[in-house]
Amino acid sequence: MPINLDGAVWRRVRTHLPADYALEEATHYLSSREIDTKAVIRVFEAGQSTPDLILKTSACNRPEEQALADEFHALTALQALADQGHDMPFSTPRPLDFFLEGGQRYMEQTLAVGKPISELIFLQHRRRRIRFLHDEMSRCVEVGSGLSQTLRQRLAARPVNPSWYKAPESLALGSDDRHFLATIAHECVRRDSHAHGDFTIENVYWDRASGQITVIDWELPMRGVPRLYDAFVFLFSSLPAMALEEHRVSTESERLPQQFRESFFGTGVWAAATRAILHRIAPAVPHSESECWGEMLMSLVIRTNYFLWRAPALGQQYLRLIDCALQHKSSFVGRTTSGSPLQKFPVPPTPLGVNEMPGSSTI
Repeated sequence: MPINLDGAVWRRVRTHLPADYALEEATHYLSSREIDTKAVIRVFEAGQSTPDLILKTSACNRPEEQALADEFHALTALQALADQGHDMPFSTPRPLDFFLEGGQRYMEQTLAVGKPISELIFLQHRRRRIRFLHDEMSRCVEVGSGLSQTLRQRLAARPVNPSWYKAPESLALGSDDRHFLATIAHECVRRDSHAHGDFTIENVYWDRASGQITVIDWELPMRGVPRLYDAFVFLFSSLPAMALEEHRVSTESERLPQQFRESFFGTGVWAAATRAILHRIAPAVPHSESECWGEMLMSLVIRTNYFLWRAPALGQQYLRLIDCALQHKSSFVGRTTSGSPLQKFPVPPTPLGVNEMPGSSTI
């Protein structure tokens, strides 16, 4: 919805514009819910359809204000690395300013290049989504798998809440499973791996012309997570785009668990695609089959606790994914049965499933 920025705010924004930006007559649109705590404002040149700037704003003395500060500091650190010539496999929006005006905190940044993976994949016909997973999404997962090394000792990150290493008590886990999670948690703390924290198909952009990958929303850098946390979070977030192969679902509540099962524990092409991606990223983060299973399970547990904190309804769905994972762990696609990892998988020319996918809701 169109809005008018306060004159003082707009004057401050203009003073930090890059040299190649010429916003003479700007139009401002609120692109998130109009709430008192946090909002995203897209700034357009009058008459243009593509925004030039992003403004994020929050009321002062709220957790959202700290999140804006964390994102600005993260973007500043990453931009410094890029400016120093470090080889970065991804880009980020450029941070421009972080200021206080009229009791509101503002963070100004440039626009991400390209379109979010969530938009690109849901624009694909179902028959082409497997090819998209093989090409564009595989590269994004590779970037996610390397983030821990890129961010370590270069980015301030908050340690994971210790309670997030534990499966919620509502799950009837056996003592062996809880002991296994405790062991993985100990390794996570020892390795102190860093992560973006919300590396989803909504927050990763792909530019078709250049092949450039841009990662946005750096509000939640985390440490003490599995080395492949970002890679698994990205795969989890893509599940709503997966066409069901083996079974129809009678209710929408069954869809996500079934998509998860077919992608991570199935025998069809989606499972083959997931297996191939896991073997593709193995050289970046060497791991055994057991470690891969442990990292996936712990990533799922941390993500579930994150959602139970931030989006409880989705957290309840993720509880079912943990239960599914433990029931079918012997069929996890990260395990090899032939002794040699699967490197390629067939890309089918016809639709894999007959189920229409829901709208572009992402995890």
